Amino acid sequence: MGDFNAIPNPKLDCSPAKRTQTPESQLIKFLSPYMHNTFHLFHPNSIKFTFSHNNSHSRIDQIWTNMHTASLDYADIIEDATIESDHNIILLEFSILLTLSSLYKQPSRKVTLWKQASPKQIQKYQTHIDQNLIKIRSHILQIQNQVELDKA
Repeated sequence: MGDFNAIPNPKLDCSPAKRTQTPESQLIKFLSPYMHNTFHLFHPNSIKFTFSHNNSHSRIDQIWTNMHTASLDYADIIEDATIESDHNIILLEFSILLTLSSLYKQPSRKVTLWKQASPKQIQKYQTHIDQNLIKIRSHILQIQNQVELDKA
């Protein structure tokens, strides 16, 4: 979820529209095969924007999910909110299904001071994360429902 500062579908998600449907962001290109853009699931052909500046409008704020691990109820963009911002609100309603097996104690986390990390340390961490993602990618893609997620 977040302000990606990138457009998922430049033909549909910006005004003036662009000719291509290919995402401009490498992150969105990476997410697209594995995750789903929640707004487009509920509004596949709707033209709504989350950001406006002058005469330009775009949907750069998005919420993505793995459909097998979430029970989505509704998603929308609230364009007429009475807030002083150049961004509109993204709304997502979902149901959380809890089972006892998902309530186990989480392992402790390591605190990393990123501002003090050297480029070599950051690259080492990136390599570590990439290797772990490759190892678990096929397993994650095979999860079809909450029971399988609980077993993971």
